[in-house]
Amino acid sequence: MNLTASRPVGRLVPWQPALVPACGSLLTLIGPGLVWASLSQSSGELIWWPYLTVKYGDAFLWLILPSLMLQFFVNQEIGRYTLTTGETILTGFARLGRGYAFLIWALLFATSLWLGSYALAGGTALASLTGFPPHWTPQQQSLFWGYLTMFIFLLGLLFSGVLYQLLENLMRVVLAVTFLGIFFSVIQPQVLAEVGKFLPALVTPHLSWPANWDPRDLDALVTGIAYAGAGGFFNLMYSYWLSEKNVGLAAYVGHVTSPIAGKAEPIPLSGFYFEDTAVNESRYRQWLRFLSWDNGIGVGLTGLTLVLLVLLSWTWLMPLGTVPAGWQIAVVQAEFFRSSMGFVGGLIFLFAAAMFLSDTWVGAVDATARMHGNFFLANFTWARRWHYRTWYYVCLGLLILLTAATMTAWQPGQLLLVGGVLNLISMALYIPALIYLNYVLLPRTFPAWTRPGRGWLVAITLAELFYLFLAVGYLFGRFWPGH
Repeated sequence: MNLTASRPVGRLVPWQPALVPACGSLLTLIGPGLVWASLSQSSGELIWWPYLTVKYGDAFLWLILPSLMLQFFVNQEIGRYTLTTGETILTGFARLGRGYAFLIWALLFATSLWLGSYALAGGTALASLTGFPPHWTPQQQSLFWGYLTMFIFLLGLLFSGVLYQLLENLMRVVLAVTFLGIFFSVIQPQVLAEVGKFLPALVTPHLSWPANWDPRDLDALVTGIAYAGAGGFFNLMYSYWLSEKNVGLAAYVGHVTSPIAGKAEPIPLSGFYFEDTAVNESRYRQWLRFLSWDNGIGVGLTGLTLVLLVLLSWTWLMPLGTVPAGWQIAVVQAEFFRSSMGFVGGLIFLFAAAMFLSDTWVGAVDATARMHGNFFLANFTWARRWHYRTWYYVCLGLLILLTAATMTAWQPGQLLLVGGVLNLISMALYIPALIYLNYVLLPRTFPAWTRPGRGWLVAITLAELFYLFLAVGYLFGRFWPGH
């Protein structure tokens, strides 16, 4: 076995030889999927599917489960590349050519401008919860709380030793608290009485537009489908959390640490390859099983939360015709908890909703800063004068400034819709690259047993066709109505 020669792949630094690391126990490794699930449970689950349910009843509910399932296959291919090579996904895209890398980065940049919408939407819940500052308008109060939560989370990112560990611990707490509250709300007799009507609606296709369809809701529908799960660049973030968890060949890659409370760790730009040996094969297959479990747990928890929140919308908001909108976009849903726990329940929900949305902001801005830094290091030799951690904090600071500025432009719902549409289009553009990387590029270097089966190829191809159809349909519907 020759473990001395590097192997050139594409236009970047060649892959280096390595052994496949041993896979630990699932209980200690599970984590990236939980972070993905917590990040996913935000605007789609809390805002847009309740919105669509209240306005259109069962017309679009049947799209939830297929949209969610497709994201499992997208995540699997993202994770497969990082697990196999130790590289994050934007490095993989850069290996395909600088033009393509620039296209994806430009879309990432445009999408990341609107990340402040999550902190702002969480701010609407905290403003309603506290009524503070007094005598301010709801917009001013929401901006105050949005900026304050951004500042608090920024302190965490500055002073936490290993940043990913902070995120994982935070996401675990948010998941536990919110899911417990949702569970107690769902087991109320009024909600259980609706299950018999709701479940058939969830799986019964409607192939025509509802009679009361408002074309202005096309953005909300597209965003709801994209965010039935994480959606768009939020899916790509899974690669970075797997890397931080040292999954597969990423075990040879260091962590992003605080410049105040941690020491810089080596984070190589190049990935790794391994030889065809029995030990490597056994360990690699164990890592693949872990990936399926971690990914499945993340998607499963997201799906369960989404279905339960839509059921609560069906039971409590739809009869009232109460639609999440404006500066009440994360407030009217307090009826979910208020119905089962009274006034205190409503207050608990507002706090949970704020955490739901604010933790999405901190998780998204962290991973987006990683992606921007990754792009510059992969595509510009001059950028490699500085450590990845330096690029991370520079990009983090710029992102916070940019998103803080865009928060004042529109209401939170409008900002979320812009991000949702851009993320949907991004999926149609980057899934073909995932297919090429995992089914064409990697098999040229790696053993035959690393090649995914035909079923995986069929599934990810169907995902691409689905998102491409939606993206093209959206663009025609938005810019060429009537054609």
